[in-house]
Amino acid sequence: MRNWKSYLSTPLTKARNLPWKGKIGLVLCFTAVVALTTGARAFTSVSPNTYYACMDNTTKALELSDASSTCSTSSSKISWQQQGTKGEPGPGGPAGPAGPKGDSGPPGPAGFATQIFRTAGGIGPFVIATLWLPRGTYLLEGTAQVNEFSGNGRADGSCSFSRSDSDSIPDVSTAPPNGSEVLTMHDTLDLSAAPGITRILFFCRPSENRLQSVNSPIPQPRFAYGSISFSRVVFTAISGQLFRQ
Repeated sequence: MRNWKSYLSTPLTKARNLPWKGKIGLVLCFTAVVALTTGARAFTSVSPNTYYACMDNTTKALELSDASSTCSTSSSKISWQQQGTKGEPGPGGPAGPAGPKGDSGPPGPAGFATQIFRTAGGIGPFVIATLWLPRGTYLLEGTAQVNEFSGNGRADGSCSFSRSDSDSIPDVSTAPPNGSEVLTMHDTLDLSAAPGITRILFFCRPSENRLQSVNSPIPQPRFAYGSISFSRVVFTAISGQLFRQ
């Protein structure tokens, strides 16, 4: 049996004497060579990145073409590029692993130590509660129960601090006959420039001729007629940083 190369080397003048199988082989080889040659030529396009083809309108089969070729009426000419247009950005990837622990920050400022100083007074018409306070700033609170025990009429009781930022203005509470009333007062005190320990008083007394201020000699009108007694007298000072608006 002759191979396809021997058929290609057979002169055309002797092809008439070939058997039918030889003639068919020669025709097939010739067709293949023509197709390969044509395909190589058609695959070459005007632009090295753009390719052309004729697409059958029914079967969608492609026949490679070039930019100057015209497709038959039963097919459509198409083209495409070797590298397409840039696509849309893809979705974000998953979160990565946690990074290493960062360096420690600088130490913060020293905190403000809070202290609570508290004492209680006795019982009677004149009661004094005393605190010895170190240098610092304080919130002062004084409470007392004002009692009228004679039944003759209402009675006024007055309490104040011996020293405060508001000039120690007294606070007054009126108790009804044979009744009682709670007196509560607050103030601030700055002892940050004090030389050392300072004695501070919270004192309560009847206010028949109560003064407008501890440091003022001007008396207020007398309108208390009953008998006054104080009980549950408590004096509290809380150290801390004061913020004034």
